Amino acid sequence: MIILLPLFASGQRIELSGYVGYASYQGDVNESPIFSLQAAHAAFGVKLAYMVNQNMSISYSIVNGTISGDDQNFPSRRDWTPNLSFNSIFSEHSLLFTYYPFNRSKGILSSFKVKEKLYRVGCPSVKIRYKKKFSPFAFAGFGAGFFSPNVSGLPLDSAELQPGRYSNSHLVFPFGGGLRMELTHRLGVSAEVGMRYTSTDYLDGISDSRNPNFKDWFVSGGFRLAYKFHGIF
Repeated sequence: MIILLPLFASGQRIELSGYVGYASYQGDVNESPIFSLQAAHAAFGVKLAYMVNQNMSISYSIVNGTISGDDQNFPSRRDWTPNLSFNSIFSEHSLLFTYYPFNRSKGILSSFKVKEKLYRVGCPSVKIRYKKKFSPFAFAGFGAGFFSPNVSGLPLDSAELQPGRYSNSHLVFPFGGGLRMELTHRLGVSAEVGMRYTSTDYLDGISDSRNPNFKDWFVSGGFRLAYKFHGIF
């Protein structure tokens, strides 16, 4: 966030968005595919973005939600010993780079640069028509995730229960994509999904008791409504 302060302070090309969707996890107590909605929970967040140009933005993103897993959800695991389950709230803070390959703002008339200048100074005779345009995009970045797993079923002598065995903060590397539609010169709506590779096998608070050789993942998908303070760009 500190890195982006000089950009946001200018007040130009700034966009604020709200996010509502779901979060799901892949790890030691989930054998279903990562995009499965079997153990999905609500997720929400906000994002502050700076439009570098019509194809690229840099943003600070926050996503909050819950992830969980339970051996009892899978018939092949119901007789496992130990039989494990967990749930955890999380908060992800990340720096994202988003790329729009087909130029996000082509919905404006070809003479938009001249009309934009007149529009900004309040010329009453200028009306800017805006097409609703769909723009695919891809994003990637890095950040930190904060988790607090509550685990049930671990034996008392489990390595995971040793004090200081693992940290609740981890590196996360989100990447994904989506589709955006410009509603007006200030409003845009998008659908997106993003996977999160993490630096840990302890998102679920479980590792040595299952498979410590693979890192945990989680995914979040949903809808975003954005407001552009800069108006047209």
